[in-house]
Amino acid sequence: IIYTALSPLSHNGDEILSTTAPFRRQTILYDNEIIEIPVISGNSIRGIWRRLGAKFLIEKLGLKEEEISAELYHKLFTGGSLNSSVDHAQITYRREVRRLIPFLSIFGSALDSFILKGKIVSSFLYPVSAETQQFTGIKSDKDVYGCLGIEFYTRRDDYEEKKDEVIEKSDQMKYEGEVIIPGTELSQLVILDSNHENEIGCFMQIIKDFTEKPLIGGVGRAGHGQVSLNLNYKEFEKEIEVYNNFLTENKEEIKELLLKLWYMYFH
Repeated sequence: IIYTALSPLSHNGDEILSTTAPFRRQTILYDNEIIEIPVISGNSIRGIWRRLGAKFLIEKLGLKEEEISAELYHKLFTGGSLNSSVDHAQITYRREVRRLIPFLSIFGSALDSFILKGKIVSSFLYPVSAETQQFTGIKSDKDVYGCLGIEFYTRRDDYEEKKDEVIEKSDQMKYEGEVIIPGTELSQLVILDSNHENEIGCFMQIIKDFTEKPLIGGVGRAGHGQVSLNLNYKEFEKEIEVYNNFLTENKEEIKELLLKLWYMYFH
């Protein structure tokens, strides 16, 4: 997938330099030298897709808020967690989840005592440049550091202090963040290891929803993170329709699997 930044992209690393937030870096070997280049985590994009897919599934099944326990929520939206329970029916359970819930089949989840392995591999997003050509396969003479810029922000904390009288005070803090500048192209390798129409349709439905609101990274409140992408979901309208029809036709059976097994069977 090729993304084009339409606004500044913010994706901070772990390092904080006073009031400056550097962009996330990855150490690579380039031209026999060790350098650090700006990258966006593939897992962060995968997380966006997962949340979109879970939201679509819940809405399509008509699940009510009170029907979604904290455990079920985490299995769908974040991948769940393991516990120590063991049961002979797990193989059957795993097969039923793959058959009835394509979303979990491609994104995977911890289903109590075992892991349902996902089928999506998503690489880091690399700015198209000379230094990243070895990863993207895209020839370029651009300097990777030329895609970086600085954005300045202010944050104001208003509060009142009451002694003999009410005194209004305001603290304003200025800070800055390193960003990828608009117009930059980023390349990501995505592999969906499946030939099932339902699973392909599920992923493309997610891309369709993502295309309608393509935001990545942080500081969205300030207009950051807008991108366009070259993956056209319209080429997969047939698979999307198959997936939607599957959810409609098997709605009650899917709900039973989600609610009965996760609410009753394992508790």
